[in-house]
Amino acid sequence: MSFVESRAAIAEALSTVEGVTGYPKRPTTWTPGDAIVLVEQIDHTLGVAWQVTWRIVLLLSGDEGVAIEQLDELLPLITDALQPLVYVDTATPEAVQTEGGDMTAVVILARSE
Repeated sequence: MSFVESRAAIAEALSTVEGVTGYPKRPTTWTPGDAIVLVEQIDHTLGVAWQVTWRIVLLLSGDEGVAIEQLDELLPLITDALQPLVYVDTATPEAVQTEGGDMTAVVILARSE
């Protein structure tokens, strides 16, 4: 599977989670529940295989308390939806600056071959 096909498949899997819309490319505007799939790093592993680390940015609420509840609810569902495609390594909350003010996001790093 090509990198482009993998990004599309990951975005599609994210979209199966209620309240989440996955995008293989950054949308012009995003709202809470939008998740973009980016290539974080590509490593050449043993033999001729390439291992891709994906950076998935899921925008949550601007209210930190609500964002924590969203993360608690969504992370297990997202991990389950992604499991056939990638191995989720980490999930890190971060602040994202938007035109409407700071929003909370979770950055998920996941690996695939």
